[in-house]
Amino acid sequence: SVRRGIYALACCLMLAAALWGLRTTMAMRNISGAATQLALARPDLAARDVAAAKLWAPASMPHIPRYEARWRTEKLRLEENSLGTEEKRRLYYEAISFLNETLRRQPSLAYVYSDRAKLHYLAQRQKIGDDGAEKAIADLEAALRADPINLDARMGLANIYLQDGAMKKAESVLGAG
Repeated sequence: SVRRGIYALACCLMLAAALWGLRTTMAMRNISGAATQLALARPDLAARDVAAAKLWAPASMPHIPRYEARWRTEKLRLEENSLGTEEKRRLYYEAISFLNETLRRQPSLAYVYSDRAKLHYLAQRQKIGDDGAEKAIADLEAALRADPINLDARMGLANIYLQDGAMKKAESVLGAG
C-alpha cells in the first residue's frame, strides 16, 4: 500500500509537470502568433492571440503583459488618425499599466524600458500623455543601466537628444556604447 501511494504520487507529479509544459507551450505558441500579427501590422489579431495565450499561460509569465502593451501601442501608432482622443488615452494608460506590470515581475528586462519609452514618446506626439520626452529619456537611461550595450535604448536616447538640439549629449550616449 505504501508502494501504491508512492507510485500514485509519482504519477501525479509527472502529470502536473506535463500539464505545466503543455500550458507554457500553448501560451508561447499564441505569443508567437501575436508577434507575427504585430509584424504584419494587425494589432486586433494580435490582441486575439494574446487573449488566447492568457487562457493557457502560467500566472507568472512576463510575456503576457508585455504583449498586452505591444498590441495597444501598435494600435495607437497605426490608427492615430481614426481613434478618438479618449480611446487613445485609454490605450496609452492600459499599455503603460501592462508594461509596469512586466517590470514589476522582472525589473531586469531592459527592452521593456525601451518599449515604455517609445510609448511615452508616441503619446507626446499624439498629445495624449504628459512629459513624454522626459519620461522617455528616464526610461531609456534605465534601460542602459540594466543593459549598457542595449543598442535600441542607446539609439533612441541619442535621437531624442538630437531632436532637442543637444548634439554633445547625443555624441556622449553613442560614444559610450
